[in-house]
Amino acid sequence: MQVLRVVLLVAIVLVVSALALVQVRQHLFRHQVKLLLDDMRALWIHPGSFDDLRDLEQRWGAFGHYDGTCTVKHCEYTITLTNIEPLRSENDRLRILKDVTLGLLGSRDVYITCGIVVHDNQMVLESVWFIIYAPHGKTMYLPFGYTGPDIMQVRIHSASRLFRGVIGREADLERQYEIGRAQPGMNAWVHVTPQTSVDDIKRLTNINLDCITRIRPCVEMDDLLPEAWAEFRREHNGFDPSAYATRCSVDPALFAREADNIALVEVLKLHAPEDPSEERTQGATVRILESLKNNVGHPVGSLADISFGGQNVYVGSGTFSDPNRKLALGDHVFLLYPSLVPGQSPELIDTGSCSLFPFSNRTLKGVRDGIAMDRLNGALHDVAIPY
Repeated sequence: MQVLRVVLLVAIVLVVSALALVQVRQHLFRHQVKLLLDDMRALWIHPGSFDDLRDLEQRWGAFGHYDGTCTVKHCEYTITLTNIEPLRSENDRLRILKDVTLGLLGSRDVYITCGIVVHDNQMVLESVWFIIYAPHGKTMYLPFGYTGPDIMQVRIHSASRLFRGVIGREADLERQYEIGRAQPGMNAWVHVTPQTSVDDIKRLTNINLDCITRIRPCVEMDDLLPEAWAEFRREHNGFDPSAYATRCSVDPALFAREADNIALVEVLKLHAPEDPSEERTQGATVRILESLKNNVGHPVGSLADISFGGQNVYVGSGTFSDPNRKLALGDHVFLLYPSLVPGQSPELIDTGSCSLFPFSNRTLKGVRDGIAMDRLNGALHDVAIPY
């Protein structure tokens, strides 16, 4: 009986000691992750310059990396933190037993990498990719044989343009942030811009670091990204078509910021709609009067045909509140349009929604303000996240 008590006491001491060691390690790592996320959150709120990147390099030292050169002209810099140990040539069963034991003691494998791009002495992109082991048992099996592991991922991305490619919901553009989900597995993302409010940035980028240290693992996105994910679920609990309505009433500066190309044009000819029941003009021939943003393939003075659907003319607020406004011969309008795809003729411009803004001093100011917001303007608009 005495021997049993001694064995039991030794076992308890070993378990408590192991738990303490694991928790100390996890808390130290958690503190390190918090410092990194605090640095990134500060950049999301106030994007910096090349000097700020140098400060990050000094602060994070060996955790940082860049390929090639890193200069004030251009630099792509990454910072990576992880508590995952390199794989060793050990027995698979022993490795699994060790992983399970450490998991029961609160050890959670975490991998976090941050990407920062500086161009012409200005930070133009700041991004975080956060991955944590989460035994949620929702592994997905796809037709081509891929198995989604028991992990959760959060990607937080800040650039001058809210959308990557085609403009998404107008409601997201108006509030200056976008929340989404990607498959397979538990994968969430948040997009913000420097114009997103400070309160929204702090709220939406709040990754729950308790998931690194708590004994009971986080297994739902509500655990890991509580505030952003609660909002996402509220908005997607059933389909609401009004959330996807295109009203073309958001500040023109925001549309201008998101646009690849902007030109001031004069309407020379109106094209009748293919469907006679369609009231709005479906196309026009225009002359390029002034190039305001990129405008690749359309020099000043050239002619182009434009095509558009029913909701393209910006109506805005105040003096622009005319939902029945139509184009007329001689109109001067700002034309916002996507970049040409390979093989596409520059003589035909296929526009998207909210791509025609009636000229006025007010819209001119809005367009110029939007162009100034676009840190990725020019050849850099397709810059990739450097990780």
